Amino acid sequence: MITKLIGSRRLIPYRTRYKWNIHQPVVNLLSQIKKWGRNAKTRRQLANLDPNLYRDIGLTDQQIHNEVKKKFWQ
Repeated sequence: MITKLIGSRRLIPYRTRYKWNIHQPVVNLLSQIKKWGRNAKTRRQLANLDPNLYRDIGLTDQQIHNEVKKKFWQ
């Protein structure tokens, strides 16, 4: 942990000196990118699924078509 020496020789942790923290926005962005990749992958798999299999799980042709045509960020 990075600290700073102040007037009374007391050390204050680096992260408490600054209100803005870059770590959380970066983590959120990476998490969102991972989610987008997962969406794209599962939609590709769904597009290649045999029609008998998705009828078995209660989905119609139209539902499959609508899901596959979505953009990766939706």
